[in-house]
Amino acid sequence: MSVEFEQIRRELDLVPHFEGGYFCEVYRTACSSNERAAGSHIYYALQNDDRSKFHRTDADDMWHFYLGSPVVIIELDANEKGNVKKTVLGSDISIGQKPFYVIKKGTWFGAHLLREKTWALCGVTVAPAFVPEGFMFGKREELLKEYPEARELILNMTSADE
Repeated sequence: MSVEFEQIRRELDLVPHFEGGYFCEVYRTACSSNERAAGSHIYYALQNDDRSKFHRTDADDMWHFYLGSPVVIIELDANEKGNVKKTVLGSDISIGQKPFYVIKKGTWFGAHLLREKTWALCGVTVAPAFVPEGFMFGKREELLKEYPEARELILNMTSADE
């Protein structure tokens, strides 16, 4: 890990995330015990070859770019089979990077750094709040059948055992 990234990881209490990268939940709205919270927010970081593997949730994911190298968000469009959408999250708006981007609920998506040997710090707000039962990893074989045109991306953004 770079010295700068290691300091950020320590200062923000980032720990390994099950989908790849590092995270720390920093906010969750209050709710009664039988309701799902309206929203939650995490710091999310990637370094070097970290990937946020293809997954989907039952909520909208709102990504905010904070620091570091641009991040590529890859979506598999459920409405147009094989359609892959790439959005670059970053601070250089003049070349089309977005400081904020929303992935709609139910969309297969993943993320990786634009450049190798770099790092990025983002925020992800989920509404309604993230709950484990609302999360699903993309299964490699199923995604390959549904999106054959995205074969290389799917192989790169999934695990063989999923």
